Amino acid sequence: MMVILIFLLPQFSLAAGLVPCTGINCTICDLAILVNNIINWLINFSFAAGVVMVIYGGYLIMTAGLSPDQYKKGKDIIFAAAIGLAIILVSWVIINTTLYYLTGSKSWYKIECDLTK
Repeated sequence: MMVILIFLLPQFSLAAGLVPCTGINCTICDLAILVNNIINWLINFSFAAGVVMVIYGGYLIMTAGLSPDQYKKGKDIIFAAAIGLAIILVSWVIINTTLYYLTGSKSWYKIECDLTK
């Protein structure tokens, strides 16, 4: 259990700094940046969880011995983790592309918008 926490602990500490503005001087651009920051944090957390699931599935396969049920369960866990990560990546591309065009940002990955345009 401690190994899992070691993998996930850096992801929880990255949650600090999600909000790009302070006080009541937030703009619509800050909202788009906040959405992008939350999505990027969730992607990082999902990859950490996906790695943990692949390790767990591999552990089940390695310790299956003569149990075909445990082997199949480990294989299914690894397959589900891979499919889940693929879905997350495709969703990330779609959402970041949408935010890129809505904010008129110069960079595709990092949202930078200016209300004076």
